[in-house]
Amino acid sequence: MIKTFLPAQGNKGRPRKTCLRVILNDFLTCIRTQARRLLDGGSEEPSAAIIDSQSVKTTESGGPRGYDAGKKINGQKRHIMTDTIGAPLAILIHPADV
Repeated sequence: MIKTFLPAQGNKGRPRKTCLRVILNDFLTCIRTQARRLLDGGSEEPSAAIIDSQSVKTTESGGPRGYDAGKKINGQKRHIMTDTIGAPLAILIHPADV
């Protein structure tokens, strides 16, 4: 039933490496985890957070990009902050030279 709402693979660009159904399942798992915590009487505010960053290569059409001299990568940098149970709190993507 949900398959009708997921976009089909186009004939332009790189073939997908990850199935959209897997991404949707992970998203729904995060929502269920958050809802379960709230139903169990947990606080809405996280008690701690984990921050991680990653530099990734991008192409010309991949949006803003820069050069990360430390990792010698021309592309973007991703910062992700999650709470202690893995629910995403914030995601930030910017050029790697920042």
